[in-house]
Amino acid sequence: MAWVEAIKARIASLTDVALCGDWQGGDAASVLQVMGRDTLRARDVPVATEMIALLQHFASRLDLRESVTVGEIDLVPGVVWNTDKLLLLVDVPVGALGDIAHWIADSLPSAKIKAMPGVLALPFTIEAMGDEARAVLFPDWFAVFYPNGNPEYAFPILTLRSVLSHDAFGDWVDAAVGRMGFYGLPRKLAEQFVNSGTRPL
Repeated sequence: MAWVEAIKARIASLTDVALCGDWQGGDAASVLQVMGRDTLRARDVPVATEMIALLQHFASRLDLRESVTVGEIDLVPGVVWNTDKLLLLVDVPVGALGDIAHWIADSLPSAKIKAMPGVLALPFTIEAMGDEARAVLFPDWFAVFYPNGNPEYAFPILTLRSVLSHDAFGDWVDAAVGRMGFYGLPRKLAEQFVNSGTRPL
């Protein structure tokens, strides 16, 4: 379908600019270059690079579908697209999480969970920046792993740790579970953990 190819081309362009900057449209720095100029955020560059690179790699290979406006998405590998956000869902074979997403897996403390097969969800926002309102891709500050692809078991992963430097941020697990709803990610059981005062890890 023509719209699918058009959106895949747009994602390829967004990831190129996020990784390398907009050399054709001007001298705008890439998202990673901007992060690298800040001492605190520079520590997040490896995992941010990994998230964007995974999106770039899988976007042309996986099915593309539009995001739901109400309810939760199905945890089927692919790219879930919206004009201001997108979500990459990657199938993870048993024991392969660290091979597919090294830096992301490194932030998941449970070795038992890391070894399981499942679905890895990587969220991104698309924001208008600058006077010309150019679309810029940003990796969100968290990821989610669903062991065995089970929507009832969501394990949020803190990826961009610099967010913890903001005093107003609060409990990152609570914030991540709340933000999962923005992307339509299943979160019922994780929400129950948070409401009971228990972390899902």
